[in-house]
Amino acid sequence: MPIAGRMLTRVVALWLLLSATVTMADEIFVAVAVAVAVASNFAGTLKTITKRFEAATGHKVHISVGATGKQYAQIRHGAPFDLFFAGNYSPLSA
Repeated sequence: MPIAGRMLTRVVALWLLLSATVTMADEIFVAVAVAVAVASNFAGTLKTITKRFEAATGHKVHISVGATGKQYAQIRHGAPFDLFFAGNYSPLSA
């Protein structure tokens, strides 16, 4: 799949995941904050999506930008991210 196609797939997946997270959480909580770890190469796109999402829903998205490997290590050690958008396509190792 070309890079543009993969990027579009990620954007659509992010929107669906954020929407589903907020929809499910709205039944229990008044407001929700979503923590997202994102690779540096996708950060600009995610920030654009986040602005629109926050404006449309009133919910907050906390973005952590960094290297995929470092974020993966943080998640393996308990970092509280709800979503993780890796910058590479090879399997990550512990």
